[in-house]
Amino acid sequence: MVDGADIEPGWMARLAEVVARYAGLRPPGWVLSARVADRVRALGVADVGEYLALLEGDDGAEVQALAEALRVGETRFFRHAAHVRALERVVVPELSARRAEVGRVRGWSAGCATGEEAWTLAMLLGEGLAGMRVEVLGSDLSEEALAVARAGHYSKSALASVPEALRAHWFEMEADGSGHVRDELRALVRFERKNLLDPTQPRGVDVILCRNVLIYFGKSERQQVIDLLADSLAPGGFLFLGYSETLRGCEDKFDGLRTEDGIVYQKPIRPRTPAIGIPVTISEPPTAPIVVPPALRPAAVPVPEPVPEPVPVPVPERGPQTHRLTLAGSHEDPTAVQADLTATLTRARPGDRVIVDLDNADFLADPIARVLRRAQLAAAHAGVTLDLVATRPGPVRFCQRHALGARR
Repeated sequence: MVDGADIEPGWMARLAEVVARYAGLRPPGWVLSARVADRVRALGVADVGEYLALLEGDDGAEVQALAEALRVGETRFFRHAAHVRALERVVVPELSARRAEVGRVRGWSAGCATGEEAWTLAMLLGEGLAGMRVEVLGSDLSEEALAVARAGHYSKSALASVPEALRAHWFEMEADGSGHVRDELRALVRFERKNLLDPTQPRGVDVILCRNVLIYFGKSERQQVIDLLADSLAPGGFLFLGYSETLRGCEDKFDGLRTEDGIVYQKPIRPRTPAIGIPVTISEPPTAPIVVPPALRPAAVPVPEPVPEPVPVPVPERGPQTHRLTLAGSHEDPTAVQADLTATLTRARPGDRVIVDLDNADFLADPIARVLRRAQLAAAHAGVTLDLVATRPGPVRFCQRHALGARR
């Protein structure tokens, strides 16, 4: 029986190179050796040397099988709550405003595994961008995983993390608690097998989720993937990485947008101006000095005494403050709400908190939701925390319907 720990170092190096060339993956040695041992046993070959010869000489089918065995594939619906909040509070409002004229928003779940992340992104965009065309691509290296994603059937435990209202809206539930993706959601998503090192990637994407994928690439392959992701994003597009991943060394391609829910990377809307080199001083050829006769020299002008600058009076530091806006009564005109929000945010400073209380509102028209999202985006850019508060059934349903993420 083959044990992963028994693989010779020379064979390990060659195995690692084959996997890196095929998929750009550089998994830890213990992971690679364990998966190779599994494949050797599954195929019934004599030893790792024979398996390596098969791997290097076949048409790519076994390399694909090994790459699929190496993938982690761990995913869940609505995974990483902070990312979900950042999508709802920052990304969706900005895309709603910036893509309003185009009327279309495109998303990509890169390394989507069995599809939960792609469906989650489609739900968030579909809920927050009502009336706009939403297109989401889910891609993965594993055909086995993509088959599960395309089937769109998930168990009760898998769907437990989907908010109840969204589960009822987007899934056809069964008696045992499992559910199928409804046709309305299926129409928003397509799945494709893609290698992230393939240069033919989608273009003009507005938001990319590529979480816990870069950690399995080597340094050079990681740089290639980041370059390709940057090329895929539309100007102003957003990139989400895993919590343990950063763009250190690649900061020239993205701006780090810090929100209350962490950092989201954004592609600059306008290309950065390249640095201009150090100016060169061109020396003139030496010439004989010009001597001015004393009679023609101007009279000396007295230099005034310097006026001392006023001593600045210290201003006491202003601590964080909380500003409150209560929406009471019936609200059908979004311009009036926008004016109130603008006035409130104008008074706020970085570090302050703005509370928008919706509980006294008897009616909130749907266009008010877009105004609230824009206010959340403006506050996040200004370093201000903007919280929507809703505890009564009516305002709570309004926030749930528009995925506003209000606090109760």
